[in-house]
Amino acid sequence: MNAQLTILTGSTAGKRLTLAGGEVTVGRNPDTHLQLDPLQDLRVSGRHAAIFPHGEGWAIRDLGSRNGTLLNGRRIAAPSPLKDGDRIQFGEDGPLAEFRLIRPQAPTPPGPFSPPAAPPHTHPVASRRERRSWVLPTVVGGLVVALLATGIFALRAWSEGRRYQEQVVAMQERIDSILDAAAASADALRGRIQGLHDALLDSREHLEKARRDLQAAQASGDAAEVAALRVQVQEAQAALLRQQLAANLDFETIEAANRRAVVKVYVDFDGEVVTATAFAVRDDATLLTNRHVVLGPSGDRTPRRLAVQFADSRQVWPARVVATSGADDLAVLKVDNIVGLVPTVLGFNSRLDTIQAGQGVAVIGFPLGGADLEAGEGAGAVARTTITAGVVSALREGILEVAGYGVEGSSGSPIFDGDGKVMGVLFGGRIVDGERTLFAVPADLVVAFLQQVF
Repeated sequence: MNAQLTILTGSTAGKRLTLAGGEVTVGRNPDTHLQLDPLQDLRVSGRHAAIFPHGEGWAIRDLGSRNGTLLNGRRIAAPSPLKDGDRIQFGEDGPLAEFRLIRPQAPTPPGPFSPPAAPPHTHPVASRRERRSWVLPTVVGGLVVALLATGIFALRAWSEGRRYQEQVVAMQERIDSILDAAAASADALRGRIQGLHDALLDSREHLEKARRDLQAAQASGDAAEVAALRVQVQEAQAALLRQQLAANLDFETIEAANRRAVVKVYVDFDGEVVTATAFAVRDDATLLTNRHVVLGPSGDRTPRRLAVQFADSRQVWPARVVATSGADDLAVLKVDNIVGLVPTVLGFNSRLDTIQAGQGVAVIGFPLGGADLEAGEGAGAVARTTITAGVVSALREGILEVAGYGVEGSSGSPIFDGDGKVMGVLFGGRIVDGERTLFAVPADLVVAFLQQVF
């Protein structure tokens, strides 16, 4: 029996999917059959749940989602059959959907057989009275049809005008709502994440311009201009929503939990000293960074010496290379002569289903190079980390892509999710048309590499 799933709440409320024979998946990933909003339905995992044929009906199972699947208010732990009218919620406080069976309609029985009516008797030459008898109804019928057509046209024009006004009002309200939220997000940053703060202000300016243009188009009644502006408004809204997601991270908590585990790396290639970032993954001073940091971009260089400096410290320690990955841009370093334990990062988020496009992230590191020890510029100086913000733009082919705000990240910098867990290790990036994209090794590959080493 076919069925229908209707989203009742959330950003995709009203969206429907007909269930007809095969398993369907629901989530935020684009490859799901029913995709929920990847930027706003943040309680939903990438592949959250599946609805599948079960006996004569249907059943639902959770796909290991982070926030669970609720059936009629109760979280399911195993595949559960569905009944007509059941309510499904994708994550606590997530979108609510209604399940309905589509019952086949019984065919309409044919009516009793009636032979065709015999044609009326006609005379080859109709009388004048007979001609008058059909002329009048024809004229009246034509007038009625014309009046109906005029009324329908007027009703349609009125309906389209009203719909046009409703669309304009809805767009204005949406713009106002997002501008208010953007202002609150920008104020909350208090200048700490300057790059993101500037991006928010820039997007607000674009959206405010679109609002002014929309008001002008409304005054002139230019429906085509309103349609074009709708696209601009949607793009500006999407940019602001991404930036707000990043701005709403608890940067202070993330930084406090992980900053002291981040270290500046100095690599001396026969007098050429380059700097990068690493971070402690074990309390015995085992560190993780990029392979190209210690072997050069082509992987054929040998460092004369390595040194590291922990965040908030003046002390510089010698280090050595323990292992490098042949598959990913990763390397393990070790400091041998530190007495006691060192701070480590909070942990790793290696669950790919929790890494979604539009998710806010924080990057802690030492961007824009660093002091050259040979020149003595950094000797005795305290190593100060920089925290920048970003938004996940894609996860594909073993690479995590992040739209970054602020200064460029340093190779080897850890990228943290909202819970303060490492979700990737930055190894490169690009800037196109002023948009900065960072590339990182995802945490699942990082964890696999560390397990091989240890």
